[in-house]
Amino acid sequence: MLLKRARRFGVVAALVAGTTVFSAVSASADTQAANGVKVADKVFSSSSPKAAYDALSESDRVAFTASTTVDRIETHTVGKGLGANAGKTANSFDGAVAASGCWYFTFRGRAKAAAGNTLYTYWQNTAVCARKGRITAVWTDNVDGETSTPGWRIDKDPTTKTKNVGWEGRGVARYYFVLGVGGWDIQHPTTCLQGRVNADRVHYAVSRSCNIG
Repeated sequence: MLLKRARRFGVVAALVAGTTVFSAVSASADTQAANGVKVADKVFSSSSPKAAYDALSESDRVAFTASTTVDRIETHTVGKGLGANAGKTANSFDGAVAASGCWYFTFRGRAKAAAGNTLYTYWQNTAVCARKGRITAVWTDNVDGETSTPGWRIDKDPTTKTKNVGWEGRGVARYYFVLGVGGWDIQHPTTCLQGRVNADRVHYAVSRSCNIG
């Protein structure tokens, strides 16, 4: 609702400025995504998806590809304190608090298609405890994902690894998303989400690397 409302305001601003370029682009992108998702739904709900795809027109194939293929990955991180650090966020620790205690970082990823629609999302929490500048414990939990575009599915549960390198705690999850149904699987992307949290809590990073080092 907030997104729709923001778009309306954008249209009004464009009209006041004497141009509708931005609103037209937004509407075009929304239409492209909607059309592509509609084509994908038609193909993957068919009793013979491969035959349904082969029967598509060239323009529908372009729309299908634009709305079902991974074009980019967006990531997001939120950190908060645990135990004695409860109520603190990753950006509000002071030096004294950061010297010890535990922190919980939520790492999220979202796969977007070229058409702009979301294909799937996935997440994991990496938690670390530190004392005197050294990591004393690291673990992952709440590891899961979901799909948002027809044809995408989760093949099996994600797998996880953790590593304590002393000055940093690392947690990586690997997810198994597949595009296809009825024995016709056409995409098996390698999807990993890794979080690394320094013992000082000030330094942390998220990446798509499966290599925990």
